[in-house]
Amino acid sequence: MMQKNDSIKSSKSLSMVFSLIILGLSSLLLLASCQSGSKGFKTNLTKKRLPNGVQVLSFKDKSLPFFKVAVWSTKGYAYEPADALGVTALLSDLLIEGSENKSKKELVDAFSAIGSSFQSGVDADQIIFSAQSLTEDSVKLAELFTEVLTEPKFDNKAILNLKMKKSDQLKQVVDDPGSLTSVAFGQTLFKGHGYERISSGTLSSISKIGKADLVKRYEQIMKPGGLTVALIGSWIPSAEALVLSKLADLEKDEVAETNLSRVEVPESPRKTILFHKRDLKQANVNFGITAVPRASVDYEALKVGLFVLGGSFKSRLNKELRIKRGLTYGVGAGIDAMHDGGVIKISGSVRHDKVYEFITEAKKIMADVAKNGITKEELEKSKAIIRGQFPRGIETKEKEANQYFDLSSRGVSGEELYRYLDKVMNLSLDQVNDALRKYIIMGELNTVILGNKYNIPSKDLRRLRAQIKTYKAIRL
Repeated sequence: MMQKNDSIKSSKSLSMVFSLIILGLSSLLLLASCQSGSKGFKTNLTKKRLPNGVQVLSFKDKSLPFFKVAVWSTKGYAYEPADALGVTALLSDLLIEGSENKSKKELVDAFSAIGSSFQSGVDADQIIFSAQSLTEDSVKLAELFTEVLTEPKFDNKAILNLKMKKSDQLKQVVDDPGSLTSVAFGQTLFKGHGYERISSGTLSSISKIGKADLVKRYEQIMKPGGLTVALIGSWIPSAEALVLSKLADLEKDEVAETNLSRVEVPESPRKTILFHKRDLKQANVNFGITAVPRASVDYEALKVGLFVLGGSFKSRLNKELRIKRGLTYGVGAGIDAMHDGGVIKISGSVRHDKVYEFITEAKKIMADVAKNGITKEELEKSKAIIRGQFPRGIETKEKEANQYFDLSSRGVSGEELYRYLDKVMNLSLDQVNDALRKYIIMGELNTVILGNKYNIPSKDLRRLRAQIKTYKAIRL
């Protein structure tokens, strides 16, 4: 779920819900340092907390001469002030533009000299700043990383240049049908909630962001009670001491609770909207239902069931719509579960004259899964695929740390990482089918189509009962 700070990648985060997110080992971390898990997996994660509240995680691995430092916050773009949308992504790009003591060129050259760079990632629920190097350069990396993070310059010229760059990126979304459809879909399902946004904000909001907004947002993010620093790989002890010393100097402050509404079912069930864009050669379709947050006890069951529906090229949707009917090159289904809620989503691209057939047949398959569930054979095959793919999700300490952060940002203890696979493998057929019946509510389905209305047969538009709007109604 994490991506670089550009509007195209931000909006694509909403469209990738059918990709299987591999989350887990099979052991439960009970102590600050745990040496083995229930299935024989090992981790040497250690945890402590600085006096000002900063949490420190150490993911040690001495097998390679590699060091990464990351600072993580749960204040993603869903938590931005409504009058400064895009300020978080703008801030994360601004940090490398210069510190109090070094210009951008000096910082970039210093990172490059050790084969490194300062990186940032923003999504709705989290922000991560990171950098990596060889172990022998870990002290130098620690110096540079903490300087960028704790001594920002907030140069007005750099701010103006970045605002122009962000505006250009937003304009590019209009030319990317998949991204534009995802933005429209998010705005339809999560209207009034932070999840309807994309990280780059809007053209209007970016134009209004000033230095004061960036400073204020920086101060919100850098409150130590809401920060976690991760040391990953192998490092020289003085590098750790330097990082912790810098972060320990942050003034202690309580993290204010974020006033976000919970995700609610859209006001107009069965809403179908066609956003008209004349130059499109084919239509993009997203439809779905608001669903459970990541912390739900039903998450794993729903995830596995939806994998059968549309999580692979051998899924029910792909067999019927792609292989049998030839309606699309690929269709996906899955759940994107976040802190406040989630969405069950089906997405695909299709010829304009086949939009009605695509939507109708996809809904039939979805309704059948909701009513009759999946089979025992399908369940076991899904578990086997998840088990087989699992190692790629945790094959390095860096990936393990990323999964740990991802869970934590979504309201789940990072320790759940170590028992996720056990939860999946122990699911019964009844648990999966009960979850599918409970959360796939066809009467609450919302559909978003981005296409050329003149290329869709008028009878199909009438049968879809689609509200027709121009693509310019999508807020960018």
